[in-house]
Amino acid sequence: ISGTYNITYQLCEVGATPPNCDTATATVTVEPKADLVINKVVDNATPKVGDNVTFTIKVKNNGPNDATNVNVNEALPTGYTLVSATSATGTYTAPTWSIGNLANAAEATLTVVAKVKATGDYLNKVTVTGTEEDPIPGNDKDEKGTTPVAQSDLVITKVVDVANPKVGDTVKFTIKVKNNGPSDATNVKVTENIPTGYAYVSGATATGAWANPTWTIGNLANGSEVSLDVFAKVNASGNYENRVTVVGDQNDPTAADKEAKATVIVVVPSITAKDDTIPSGNGTTGTPNAGNVLVGNPTNPDTLNGTPVVIGLVNLTVAIPAVPKTPGALVPLIDMATGTVSVPANTPGGTYTLTYSICEKTNPSNCSSATVTIFVATPSIALVKTAHFNDENGDGYAKVGETITYNFAVTNTGNVALTNVFIVDPLTGVTMTGGPINLAVGQEDTTSFTGIYSIVQADINLGSISNQAEVYGTSPDNSVVKDKSDNSSVVDDSPTVLPISGCVIKVFNAISPNGDKENERFYIQGLECYPDNTVEIYNRWGVLVFEREHYNNDDVVFKGFSEGRVTVKDADGLPEGTYYYVLKYKDGESNAHQQAGYLYLSK
Repeated sequence: ISGTYNITYQLCEVGATPPNCDTATATVTVEPKADLVINKVVDNATPKVGDNVTFTIKVKNNGPNDATNVNVNEALPTGYTLVSATSATGTYTAPTWSIGNLANAAEATLTVVAKVKATGDYLNKVTVTGTEEDPIPGNDKDEKGTTPVAQSDLVITKVVDVANPKVGDTVKFTIKVKNNGPSDATNVKVTENIPTGYAYVSGATATGAWANPTWTIGNLANGSEVSLDVFAKVNASGNYENRVTVVGDQNDPTAADKEAKATVIVVVPSITAKDDTIPSGNGTTGTPNAGNVLVGNPTNPDTLNGTPVVIGLVNLTVAIPAVPKTPGALVPLIDMATGTVSVPANTPGGTYTLTYSICEKTNPSNCSSATVTIFVATPSIALVKTAHFNDENGDGYAKVGETITYNFAVTNTGNVALTNVFIVDPLTGVTMTGGPINLAVGQEDTTSFTGIYSIVQADINLGSISNQAEVYGTSPDNSVVKDKSDNSSVVDDSPTVLPISGCVIKVFNAISPNGDKENERFYIQGLECYPDNTVEIYNRWGVLVFEREHYNNDDVVFKGFSEGRVTVKDADGLPEGTYYYVLKYKDGESNAHQQAGYLYLSK
């Protein structure tokens, strides 16, 4: 028994007389001992991966003394995940079970629940220690392991892209296999037997190998998913329930999801062509795409099997074409390859009707007919422009600054109303007023537009003013029509030409001052319009013989006599011969002009 003991003893010398003895006390300490014994058991030595196992650990103190500071090292190996640990004695904080004191012959139990992983170390070791000496050290440790059984939850699904196909359609079955684990799967295979309701077309996968009817996937890691696409053509009859199964080497905890199926319901297609009204096509410029007979009414299109018709699934024919307005005239057309209604340029305006048919390509006897009504718009416009010389000073001649008034008659010559009608007159200096306006079909407007133009010297020099305006209008389809003006007709396009008679300089270069009253003076026609002038006359030697400002053909005029300011002073008149004149003048815009030439003097 452990504790401290005092032993009194006496020592005596042998043979001593008198006796020679002495007494003393010895203190002996006996240390405590505690034989701690540990035992571990597992409830399932061959669990399935993903299952929970229970380790039961018992510690007993076989004495002879109480044990103190008892601790158990229960570190789960890598093959497990701790789920829970419970004990009525002490506390467990992984990896240590702290029991504390354990009396002689007492026993404590720890229950550890762990989940089995797919891989790792499955040998679970445990060790117990205490403060006291353990007289039998070999029984203070234990170990228990498991041999897990791999399992892979293979889940297969199958879907079809078209649930209600028609006979002859190709449908796609998408098959997916996923390994929900917990273990990797090996030797995974899928059997896809195409039933009699289909004709096999092809299959494609990025994983493994596909050889109808077997898809050999091989190994499939935990959490991985693979897919296979199988294409098949729908037969007219047969079994349309397509089943598929998957197998692997590992145990499957959920066998129900190893099979999948997909079924279609084959429909007999109905075909319906519906009457259409195409709002408008432009017969003047042409409309390549005025509409489409298959979707003439976007909210109520032609249908095949209840869905809008796709041109690739039907044959389209024109049963009754449009009737031309006049023999040989152009008419709206239907493109049988697309269903597009086109209006050629220069198609006469009016309403046209066409009849067309659509037939299912896979069943040519399945047909439907409808009519198309299209209004062909021919927007057009005409402009007539007239000019009036205002002659503000009333002299009958055009002067710089006097004005011309342009009047415009605009007519809607088409079969649709026009908006935003306006006129552009390119004549430099013209001031336009009026517009824009709207014109009903056939309407003529003669009062909205006016142009005012101020005459310039160049016009007077030319003797006429030629001008052509252009009118623009917008049709309901937002196309713009235009017309160049004519001076009198809505059909022709000739410029408006207004002749003007102005003061045009004309030099009469012969003079014969002989008293017969003919050609007695050097006459310059039109010079009265340009009083700011100078006339100079030179003889053949270049000598100035005459010079006057404000020459007026009347009292300031050359009659064959030399004037006093010039070099030659001959009151009897100049001799016959050839002279040279120089005329300088400024026009109404103060532009300087000069004209020169020979002057012939005879008597």
